[in-house]
Amino acid sequence: MWMQYLPLGVIAIVGAIASDGCDLKVGSQGSGDASFAITDAPADDVDRVRLTVTAIHLGYDRGTERLTLDPPVVVNNLLELQGSQSQILFPLDEIRAGDYEWLRLFISERDGDSEVRTRDTGGTLPLRLGTDAPGTSDRYLQLTRDFRIEPNESNRLTIDLDLRRALLKPSGEDFYLLRPAMRLVNNDKSGIIEGTVSNGLINTSSCTSDLAADEGRGLGNAVYLYEGSNRTPGDIHVNAQGQPVGTRLNPITTADVRMNLTNSTYEFEIGFVPQGTYTLAFTCRSLGDRPNAQDTNVTFLKVTNVTVAAGETRTINLTN
Repeated sequence: MWMQYLPLGVIAIVGAIASDGCDLKVGSQGSGDASFAITDAPADDVDRVRLTVTAIHLGYDRGTERLTLDPPVVVNNLLELQGSQSQILFPLDEIRAGDYEWLRLFISERDGDSEVRTRDTGGTLPLRLGTDAPGTSDRYLQLTRDFRIEPNESNRLTIDLDLRRALLKPSGEDFYLLRPAMRLVNNDKSGIIEGTVSNGLINTSSCTSDLAADEGRGLGNAVYLYEGSNRTPGDIHVNAQGQPVGTRLNPITTADVRMNLTNSTYEFEIGFVPQGTYTLAFTCRSLGDRPNAQDTNVTFLKVTNVTVAAGETRTINLTN
């Protein structure tokens, strides 16, 4: 489920462009209908992340399927696409069916197309995919993992861009760096985990969360999700390429626990979870989870197993 990373690069988008903006190449295995959407796992120190997505490339053993987005898709605030929320990048259309080995998400860095607004100052900073200044062509994030477009079916896929792991502000720089912390989910083979966290856990004396932040909805409370049952939870610790490192187990995704101001209940939702078994863990110290370091002070007050079935919503209520 974890991605691998290849160096950032520039690829020209060439070939005949169909009227719907997609360079279609139907292979020997026929064609299938496919769509691609984007969703997000949260980050704490920013309150707006704008992305301009220009293309999606899919790689297979003998070539590349190029899906050019014309016009480019603007995601005004990726942070609004949490839980089961998503935004369509490429609507359902015919593409080559068969096996693929990687996916590239092309993002424009030019003229404010992609930027970040910090929570503490309200200032806006550019969002880059590399430490050098943007050039004239778009750069990409790459997810290297096998996936399949089934022939004669509707394949609805969602890219989960995990901002808690992906965003990094290099020391002394005036921009944010976006790393390839992504996963790809088949919507028809996934479910949802939702639930509540008791006030007793939220108000534990060891918590470092800010309950007054965001008009009382709070920051610093989160649930982390790990593959498999009975796992020992760890903090987020990834390298410059977004790959998990360190001696503690990394989560596959996270979700904020925020107060519902209508009923004063602390709630969470994790969408696009592939069917299977997982370990769910609650922490009230996520503000101290630095993705580029191992943080042993990120401790977990409640850990439980959960099984997810395709097309279903599993409700978990965490209490002390």
